[in-house]
Amino acid sequence: MSNVQRVSTTLRGRCNGGVSYSDEKGDVLDLFNMWLVKMGIANLLSLPSLEREGFIVSYNTMTSWMVQFPKVRY
Repeated sequence: MSNVQRVSTTLRGRCNGGVSYSDEKGDVLDLFNMWLVKMGIANLLSLPSLEREGFIVSYNTMTSWMVQFPKVRY
């Protein structure tokens, strides 16, 4: 992730592993905006944001997640 910056909004994520907080966001490959969660179970990428931009997200608990680019090239 590049260009990580502290932001005024704090992310709070809850799951069966506990609660994670972050106030740092950054861009990945100049395509995605992500929250940096240093002490959590994962760094979070907003699936609804990706889908609004035309990306297709496929996942299965037994495999990796796959993100397909929209037909429009970046």
